[in-house]
Formats: sequence, C-alpha cells, structure tokens
Amino acid sequence: MWRFVWACIFMYATAVYLCSLYHFGVSAPLIDLSRQGEDLAGEFKVIGYSDYQCTQVCRSIAQIKSLRTGESYRLKWYSPLIKPQLRYGEIWYLQGHYAFPQGFKNSGVANPQWRYSSSGLFGDLKSKGNCCYRIKEAQGFAAFKNSLRQLILEQTPEHVRGIVLALVLGDKSALIAPVRESFADFGLSHMLAVSGMHIGIAAGLGYFIAGLVWRFFTYFSFAHSLNTSRFVLEFLCCGLIALTYALLTGFSPSAQRALIMLFVMMGSRIMYGETKWFLAYQVAFVAVICMSPFAGADAGFWLSFIAVGLLILLNANQIGIDDGWNKVKALVKSQLLLTAGLFFLTVRWQGALSLLSIPLNLVLVPLLGICIMPAIFISLIFIFIGFEWPYHWVVNQLEQATLGLMYLSSLKPLTFQLPTSSLFLLLCAGLVLMFARASLRALLLPYSVLAVVWYLLVPQLSRPVLGEFDVHVMDAGQGTSVVIQTRNNSVLYDTGPSWGHDFSVLEYNLQHYFRLKGIDTFDLVVVSHEDSDHAGGLSFLLQQHMVSELITSFPFSALVSTSANTKASLCGLRRSWWLDGVLFELLPSYSSQSSNDRSCILKVSNQSVSVLLPGDIGVEVERYWVSHAPDFLEADILIAPHHGSKTSSSTGFINKVDPELVVFTASLPSRFNHPHPDVVGRYLVRGVKIYQTGDSGVLRISSEERRTKHIFLD
Repeated sequence: MWRFVWACIFMYATAVYLCSLYHFGVSAPLIDLSRQGEDLAGEFKVIGYSDYQCTQVCRSIAQIKSLRTGESYRLKWYSPLIKPQLRYGEIWYLQGHYAFPQGFKNSGVANPQWRYSSSGLFGDLKSKGNCCYRIKEAQGFAAFKNSLRQLILEQTPEHVRGIVLALVLGDKSALIAPVRESFADFGLSHMLAVSGMHIGIAAGLGYFIAGLVWRFFTYFSFAHSLNTSRFVLEFLCCGLIALTYALLTGFSPSAQRALIMLFVMMGSRIMYGETKWFLAYQVAFVAVICMSPFAGADAGFWLSFIAVGLLILLNANQIGIDDGWNKVKALVKSQLLLTAGLFFLTVRWQGALSLLSIPLNLVLVPLLGICIMPAIFISLIFIFIGFEWPYHWVVNQLEQATLGLMYLSSLKPLTFQLPTSSLFLLLCAGLVLMFARASLRALLLPYSVLAVVWYLLVPQLSRPVLGEFDVHVMDAGQGTSVVIQTRNNSVLYDTGPSWGHDFSVLEYNLQHYFRLKGIDTFDLVVVSHEDSDHAGGLSFLLQQHMVSELITSFPFSALVSTSANTKASLCGLRRSWWLDGVLFELLPSYSSQSSNDRSCILKVSNQSVSVLLPGDIGVEVERYWVSHAPDFLEADILIAPHHGSKTSSSTGFINKVDPELVVFTASLPSRFNHPHPDVVGRYLVRGVKIYQTGDSGVLRISSEERRTKHIFLD
C-alpha cells in the first residue's frame, strides 16, 4: 500500500514538473519552425472535426492526416466564399502551406505547441481553396459515424447539440462558447471529454448485458458450473462495447488509457479470480506513455490518472463490502473526497473556479453515468426504429438543465481564485490530510490549515515593496500588453490584439494570467492607440474588470463605452504622478494622421530602474522627442517601438534611450517579419540584451531585483 502512496506522491511531483514545461516555454517535440511556409500538397484523410473561427476569414474545419508521410495537421481554411464539407474518413486532395501553430506562452494557459504535440499534430495546413477535391467517400464504420453525426445535428437544439455530439462521438466542434464557458466555470469540462468515466459507463452497460445473457442461459440450463465462463462472458461484453464506444469517439488518448486499464483489470480477474487494481493502474500508466510519448503534455492525462489513483486508494479498504447501504455511503464519500481533492488542482489549471463545482460534480457525475448517457444512447436507438419523441424529450430536459447552468454561471457565484505562488505547500497539505493515519492526521491538521491559509495570503506578500515595481511583458502574439504592479496598484498598458468581434487574446489568454496574479481591478489602463493589436481587448476588459481610470490617444467612444465608474481622458498633455513611490510619466500624443505616431508614450521609474513604453511610434516621432524631451527617453529597459519594425528604432533614438535591455512584443514566427534584422542589428551592435515575447514567453522585470526572469512556474 505504501509503495502505491509513494508512487502517487512521485506522480504529483512529476505532474507539477511536466505541467511547468508544458505551460512555460519549452519547445514542442513535433513542431519544426524551419518548415514555416513549406508547400504541402497531396492526399489527406479526415481524422477529426475542428470547427471554430480563428479570424473573420479563417476557419479551422478539420484534422487531417497525410497518406504519404503519416503526419497529422489541423486544416485552416482561408476562403470566405468556399467551405468544403469534409467528413470523417473521407480522402481529399488538398493544397496549402505549413504554418507553425501560433500561441501565447503565458502562465495559466497551455502552450499551443505542446498542445499540438500531445494531440499528435505537426502544425497547421493553411489553404485558400485552390485545387481541392474529394477523392474517396467515407466507408463502413466511418460512414455510419457521419450518418449518426448528421442525425444528431438535425434532431438536437443548438444549446445541447455540442453536448450530445461530445458524449456520443467525442466531437466538441459544435459546442457553443457560452456552454463551453459555463461547464469550465464549474469544473465540469471533464464531463464533455471522453475519458475513463465514459468508457467505464460503456463497460458497465456491457456488464449489465452480460448479466442478462448469463441469467438467460442459466434459466434454460445452458450455463454450466464453471464461474470462469461468466467472467469470460463479462470480459467479452464489457470489452466489446467499451471498444466500440472508444472507436466511435475517435480513440482519444484518454479513451486508450481507460481501455488498457479495463482490459488489464478484467484479464486479472479471469486469470487470478480477483481484480488487480494496482497492476492495472501501473500497466495503463506505462502503456499510455509508450503509445503516446507526448501525452504528458496534456493536463487531462495527469488529472485523470491522479483521480483514478485517488479512487483506488480511497476504496482500497472498502473492497469486499457487501451491505448495499454501506457500499452507497462509501461511494458517496469517495466521490466527495475525490472532488474536493482535485478542486485545487483544477483551480490551478483554470485560474478560477466556483465553489459550487464541488456539489455540482458530486451530483452530476453520477447522474451522467446513471441517467444522461444511457438515456441518450437508448433514445438514439429509438430514432433508428422510427420513434423520435423519446430523444426529443431527453434533449429537451438536457437543454433546460444546460440553460439553468448557463444562467448560474452568469451570476459568477462564489468564484474562487488562486494567485500564483508555490504549489508545493498546497500539495503537501493535501497529501498529509489524505494519506496520514487518523491519529497523525489530527496532529498535523492545524499545520496543514496554516499552510493553506499562508498560500491564500501570498498575493499580498508577493507584490513589490513600496517604491519598487514589477513589469510583466505579456506574450500577446503580434500585439502588446504590459502589466505594471506596484505595492497596491495595477496598471495595464495596451490590451493585446483581437480578430473580429469574437476573439481577443485578453479574453482567451491574458485574463488567466491576471487571475494567477490576483489582479481583478486595474487602477489605470493606458491604451497607446486604437489599432486592434493594441486596443483589441479593451471592450472585454471594461466589461469584465473594474477599471478606475482609462487614458487613450483616441476618443474612447470610437471603440467602446466606458462605465460610469471609469474616469476617461486623452493623453493630450504631458503629465506625471506617483503610485506607491513609483513615478509614472506620460508624453502627449504627437499630432499626426497616423494612429501609430499618435501613440501614448509611458515611462515608469524609481531611483534605480526605468522602463519606457513608446507604443508604435515611427522614426519621425522618435526624432521629434529626441529633440524635445531627451531626458524623458532615457531608460534602462525599452519595449521596442512598433514591435521592432524597420520604420522605427532609429539610430538616434536608440542612442538617446541607451537601454540595457530591449523587448520585442512580436510572435514567433512573425508574419510581418518583426523584429526586422536591421533593427536587431542596431541594438546588438550597442550590446543591448534582446528578448522577444514570442520566443521567451511572458517576461517579469523586477525593479527590486534588477534582472529579468523567464516565468516558467510562477
């Protein structure tokens, strides 16, 4: 038993380590940057669906696999007029070029390159619809899967269409954003991802069928005395139905590990007459790693194995309980402890979670297995024999429950946030409470509670002291977003990019970092200018966060309307002010027709360090301020003007600023070729240290420590 306990502790430590690599800046094994722009053409097989809008003219519509090389890609379609109807199992001839998966290396959000690798994807195939055509229709099982998918799309209301597809086919492409966010807010996303729970439900159905068949044989005296015959029948029914369901849902890594564990458990029962839980657990862990070497880059891998390990450990002393009521109490206790035990890990991954997630998981997880999934599958069978009303009744009930969950989510009840700090203390406290003997647990409980309380108080302890400040230069792709923290205040310079009306980097990425830092209110937001790569997240920011003051170079009503509690003004005059002993200075906007040249220029400094944020100003504005405000421009750290474009960072400007370090806020690779090689050369020849957010990820610059840190696990 204690060997297993130590194995669990080792897995916790390994999970933290691999998660830190996954999140913060390690190159993904399958991704090859040198292939950027490489022409790709040939026959591809559709292996999955992926339906989301990445820009106004781009849609990711499928996952495809090259029949020539065996490499898998995500197909991104850039033709607004033509959208091919790709279906699972079909073979298409496609043309396009290879694209490195773009993403953001910020704490609290998965590194996209690692996410691609964990899914076995080598990158994106970007196509504009040139010379693409279907070569072969889907056949056999794939054709049945497509028919079932089309049936669900036609017969199911929009709000629950994605839920049914996720549960039946493992296809989450039809999930609408409000539903996805509601499930995430309450820690219920695991219910929509095919995992051991879903495979276990399918196996349970097989076990039930095997029991009916065995009773039928026994009733007619067909079954003979050997108990192993019943075990074999159960094994065949459970394995066959579970395997069929796994194939139907795409045979995901989570389904693979559940199947391996199921087969080992059933096999041990046939061979030894008892279930070898620990053996199945260890074999499944090793087998999945061997089959999918990059599975460890998926948060679900660790969360599911930790969950199963805890279940085995919690139920180890309850195996053999015959009394029905005691067995029910034991199962409820295990589910409650499991939900509570995984709560903090889930919060760590998501950044915030409602405390209602514990009772909701306690109720909905068993309900999913006992009622929801069986009802959906049985009602679908009725459709095939001509009776549609059972399915419509089931999905209508599911729709009402989903709408209720969405409404509850909109209220943001009892939202719990964990700021960034050492996860070690929290894990130690949890392990002590979970594994210690009763007498030792009573002794150590107060210390565990103190550790958790200290953990929750860390945000105040981790902020800079009076007179010092931290600058967090975010990885916002081809955009800019910088957070400045003083002892008691938070300032945001630019809000990152957006594409269309449905996607902003701040909403889907940066706000998770804000949560980890314990930032919910901004005392000041400065938006340098109105271009979408700097002001793209402003509307969402004003809707979701309290902003005390907003300063822009453009009339704010042109893009957003501020709340009554937000003081709004233009950076039309030179001004300065103090926050917690830190000096903030702002230059007025330069008079120009170019929005870039009108950028608000901010400088943050104390007695030892100064940081200059010049927005997207060009050479003309640089020369003007070199002549009219030379002292203002001098800084130790420079956020490069205009992401390092060749129209900025003139020799005279660099000489006047004389920085020790420069940060280029640009993606890697950059479609605009930022930073330009000539600009990089101008800084290097002066011995300036260079960073690029697309390469390094988020950077934290501390005035107190006077050095730059890569944040891997903050």
